[in-house]
Amino acid sequence: MASRMSSSDSPRKRKYKDIEGYIHTVSEIKIPSSGNRYFDFKIQEKEDISRVVCFSPDKHKKVKDQQNLKTPVRLLTVSPQKSRFQPDVEEYKLYNFSQVQEAKNLSFRWKDVTGQVAKDPSLQQILQHSTVGDTVSVKARVLSKGETTTVTSRSTGKEVKKCELVVSDGTAVIAATIWEDVMETVTQGQAYVFGDVRVGYFNKTYLQCAQSSTISPCNEEIKISEAMALEAEKLKPKETESEEIEGRILAADITKLYVCVNCNGRIAADEDNDPEMVKCTYCKQMMLVSLLSATLSANFLLADLQGEKIGRYYSPSAPLKDLFAKLSCTDGYNIKADVTKLSTKIIYATLLPIQKIKFCISKSDKIILSMQIVHDND
Repeated sequence: MASRMSSSDSPRKRKYKDIEGYIHTVSEIKIPSSGNRYFDFKIQEKEDISRVVCFSPDKHKKVKDQQNLKTPVRLLTVSPQKSRFQPDVEEYKLYNFSQVQEAKNLSFRWKDVTGQVAKDPSLQQILQHSTVGDTVSVKARVLSKGETTTVTSRSTGKEVKKCELVVSDGTAVIAATIWEDVMETVTQGQAYVFGDVRVGYFNKTYLQCAQSSTISPCNEEIKISEAMALEAEKLKPKETESEEIEGRILAADITKLYVCVNCNGRIAADEDNDPEMVKCTYCKQMMLVSLLSATLSANFLLADLQGEKIGRYYSPSAPLKDLFAKLSCTDGYNIKADVTKLSTKIIYATLLPIQKIKFCISKSDKIILSMQIVHDND
């Protein structure tokens, strides 16, 4: 039975149009925190090149094939909307009810659009003319290198390390994100060629290194004006100010999500049961829990040693993993070292009775950076 279309998604409730052109730069399927999978690409129309966001992952293979064949396509019932990232730019949204068809006898030919920004764009050109998802290469000097932080990858569910840079080529200043092993090769004050980095947007335009990106030393002198240096200071990520407090967890809200091995979708763990198998709500596949990786996070209500409430703080996966790894080696705790292998019921039962914990917190961000049990003889 076909799924019922919500009134907000019905073609009768929105303004739609059909467009023709050639498909370029199809992304992989992305999974945001909302769980609504999507991918994006660019369509080369007669006069314009526009971004298309597709919320129907089943169309990914067909769209990718059309890109590889370089044949014209017709996209039926797409929704023209203002870009979330650039309000003066129009983009299209493609839904389940939209169609991708082959087109014939277009009055214009396929052309390479990957160099539309410029062959060797300046940062100023990137900021003014690029769109989200563009792949660019640029020579720039690293004006600042932030702290290394650990985050959970949305696509794999694994913990990865990242670092925020502020770079400039003398024409403009932009933030850049680098990951894992690449971080050790980048030094503040040095110039590099950032090859095949993607243009992203999160509150501001930035550059992001992908698996295909390269960073190599640049021997050219890049002069930075005083004005550029001042702009760089504004973009420089703030250092985390931490504080240590002792107390306990009064209440907890723990979220455990399995990562589907088929589509990388998120599967909520059952708090009451510990099933051997789970079914992905996105791709409808059944799989063994023992084969799945999992992500873990929590919101804690903390109190000091006198029982006074301190406030609610968020704990990402890393502090929880470190704490349970230490607990597994502590007398009186017969638990697994990997907290992601435990049920949420066991995690609650382990954390809530602990009477004294040393928390390292960021008060400004309301985040727990680390946790450690304090014994009475410490």
